[in-house]
Amino acid sequence: DGLSTSYVINVPVNNVAPTLASASATNSTVGGTTTISGSFSDPGVVDNPWTVQVSFDGGSTYVSAGTVSIQGAFSFDVAHGQTVADDYTAIVRVV
Repeated sequence: DGLSTSYVINVPVNNVAPTLASASATNSTVGGTTTISGSFSDPGVVDNPWTVQVSFDGGSTYVSAGTVSIQGAFSFDVAHGQTVADDYTAIVRVV
């Protein structure tokens, strides 16, 4: 008979943050660079490109290590700017 009915519903679609699976850094010298390597995944496959960022000051300031457009492994040389020999903590994030 061609009749129909409709019902409108709300469908939330959320963007899930990428997951950093691993990260590591090579030893460096005062004023030098370190190589930051790791891997990540993101269920939001259309979120690319992703930016890998590193903080050498406890998370106050982040610098871009580089951009990737495919999920998985990454490796970037990053200048850390440390002027005193010591053990430093690097915080790596993918956005």
